[in-house]
Amino acid sequence: MKKLISVFLSSVLLFFTAPLVFASEASIEETIQFDDGSFIEIRVEDKKNNEIKEDAKSVLSRFMQMIKKILYFFTGTKTAAKTKYVNYYDKNGTLLWSVFLTAEFTYSKTRVNCEKASVSFEIFDSDWKMTSAQASKNGDTATATFSVRQFKLGVPLKSIERIITLVCSEDGNIC
Repeated sequence: MKKLISVFLSSVLLFFTAPLVFASEASIEETIQFDDGSFIEIRVEDKKNNEIKEDAKSVLSRFMQMIKKILYFFTGTKTAAKTKYVNYYDKNGTLLWSVFLTAEFTYSKTRVNCEKASVSFEIFDSDWKMTSAQASKNGDTATATFSVRQFKLGVPLKSIERIITLVCSEDGNIC
């Protein structure tokens, strides 16, 4: 029991004194070209950078993550998180809007579960409006459904609807 307490306290100390280092690894999954020259680029990254920074700000959040890691260590369960980006560009390559599906999973050799799924967006061109966006989770899958519309003088010109998913395997690979 003393050994377990010693390991726990050492982990707490290391966790709170170690600097936060986050690697961002992105890969383009798909590019969709439209007739007018505009295009969508879909890519997957470890986790959205500003969400990582928000998570890192809270000491309570870091403490809870450490507790989860200790519990997962003893149960053989691990965690993984990814963000899928949908970026829409005009024909000149200017980014007009982005939608993000962020999901967190727990996994082991026998079980995978999506713990959190959220969808967010950023609009960079005032002609575009997000008309709907929702996220859901089911088993090993996180899903986002969204619709974005372009308006000029209140008249709808173009509408883009998409469903995107992130799926986690039993070995922690998310795609």
